[in-house]
Amino acid sequence: MDAPAFWLNANLLLWVSFIPFPTALIGDYPRNALALSLYGLVMLLMALGFVILRIWLLKADLLGSEIDRDRFKAGTMWAFIMGPCAYAVGAALAWVQPILSFLVYVGITAYFILPHSIRSAQSRPVS
Repeated sequence: MDAPAFWLNANLLLWVSFIPFPTALIGDYPRNALALSLYGLVMLLMALGFVILRIWLLKADLLGSEIDRDRFKAGTMWAFIMGPCAYAVGAALAWVQPILSFLVYVGITAYFILPHSIRSAQSRPVS
């Protein structure tokens, strides 16, 4: 691991540490647009930190030789679409209709739970 990867990981962990605050706000005020959009903003910043870290790992060639770089690139692209972009949509929808914001956030979670998102970052079989 190099110094930029260390700091990008620290940035990711910074945003992860903020997640409980907007989550608690949503628990107390589930229909409040500000609470829902703040959650989306924090998650957007966390997801952006994740994507930037993945891009750096590719650029600096810090991935192990057993990692399929094409699959990792594809996974990074989908992580960007289903991460920062989708959270931005969810945060904006909070001001239109809070339930739509909830649905977007649940959809993002479901996407990352499904096995296809894990396979994109898994290693290829060693022959």
